[in-house]
Amino acid sequence: MENVSLQMIADKSGISKSLLQSYYPRKNLLITEIVTNFMTAVLKSLNATDFKNLNTYSKMKIFIYLILEQGIQDEGVERVVKSILSDGDSLDRWSQILDDWLKNEGVKHDLGNDRQVQIGLNFIVTAGGGLYVKRTEFDLDADQISDIMVKTFMSTFFWEMAPDWMILIVFK
Repeated sequence: MENVSLQMIADKSGISKSLLQSYYPRKNLLITEIVTNFMTAVLKSLNATDFKNLNTYSKMKIFIYLILEQGIQDEGVERVVKSILSDGDSLDRWSQILDDWLKNEGVKHDLGNDRQVQIGLNFIVTAGGGLYVKRTEFDLDADQISDIMVKTFMSTFFWEMAPDWMILIVFK
């Protein structure tokens, strides 16, 4: 996406560059908006009847998988996903979308405090993004990366949620 200019986007969209810039003065704002809409649509589909009986972690894995798989299958989506992963604002937005979704699912308060959730989300988005970018080198597919991301996120809260007897067994 670095080689794509706002003029190129405006030309492909059939609008003037000045109109596009009046809404999106910087290209990364447009990309963030596209990604936000894409991710929101995926999350809404996870609330469909087919997914109602799945737990939040399963839904989270499906969400991450769908985004990564779309990036693997579609060159245009891949460029957008890679641009997200190289832009701090987009990474923050992805984390915020997941955070809002956890609130809407009614499970955020069960996971831990806000700081713990933010640390977990920021870590998995950044680290998972790194795995996505290097997926060929590490021979990983979208399913494996999404699995690693969700398990890592869950482990962020393990020590907070684990009963005292379990912690004692682990350290004996």
